[in-house]
Amino acid sequence: MAGTAAASTWVAGAWHGDGRPATGVHLLVPDGHLDLVATDSGIVAALVAHGPLPVTAAGGARARVRVRAGLGAALLGQPLRDLADHAVPLADVTGAWGAALDRRITGVPDGPRRQALLLDALAHRGAGLRPPDRSLVLACRSALRRGVTSVADLCEHVEVSERHLRRRLREQLGYGPMTWLRIARLERFLAAGAGWTGGPRRGPATERDLAVLAATVGYADQPHMTRDLRALTGSTPRILLRHVAAAVPASG
Repeated sequence: MAGTAAASTWVAGAWHGDGRPATGVHLLVPDGHLDLVATDSGIVAALVAHGPLPVTAAGGARARVRVRAGLGAALLGQPLRDLADHAVPLADVTGAWGAALDRRITGVPDGPRRQALLLDALAHRGAGLRPPDRSLVLACRSALRRGVTSVADLCEHVEVSERHLRRRLREQLGYGPMTWLRIARLERFLAAGAGWTGGPRRGPATERDLAVLAATVGYADQPHMTRDLRALTGSTPRILLRHVAAAVPASG
C-alpha cells in the first residue's frame, strides 16, 4: 500500500478505533477540514462548519482521515460549498470510485486496516491529480494564526476583495471568511486552554479565568465566547476546558 507518506500531500491527519462509541454516533466539531469517516456502513464525506455534526458509527471498526484545507474539492471533484454541515456517502459525491472504495472498506474487519486502505486510496487518487492552487487558503491561515480578527483585516492582509475571498473560500473550503474566523477563535481557545490547564491549576475555571481567556483569544467578551463555543461545539467553555485538561498532563 502507498500508505501515509504518499498520502501526506493530501492528508492532514488520520485516526482509527475499534470500540463502538457509547451513543453509536461520532460528533464532529468544526475544524476547517473535510473528513472522510469509514465505518461498517461505508464511507461518508463530512464537512463541519457552523456547529457539531453527528455521524452514525455503525459497528466498532472505524477510521477517519482529515484532508488538508483547500484540497478537498480536488479530491472529490467538485466545489465544497454545498457540502458544508453535511455528512454524505462518498459514493454519492464521487460515483464509481467512492462505491468501489466502500466495498473494499466494508470487507476489512478492523480500524487500522481501514485507515491504511483509506490512505492508500487517497494516495492513488491524488497521484492522478494536479494539486490546486491554495495560496489564498495558506495566506489566510497564516493571517489567522497571527491574530487577524475581522474579515476586513483578512482581506487587507491577503490583498483581495471580500467578494473574491468569499467565493474562493466557499469553493475550496465550503464556507466563507466569517466562518473561518469563528473556527480560528475556537482553535485559539483550545490552544490557550491546553497551556492554561497544563500548568499548576487547582479547581475549575473561575469567571475571571474565563474572562481572561475570552480576551486572549479574540472574543469581544466572555458572553460572546460562551455563545460562540456552544454554537460551534455544543459545549460550554468550562466543559471544553475539562476535556482539554484530561488530554494535557499537568506540569510540576
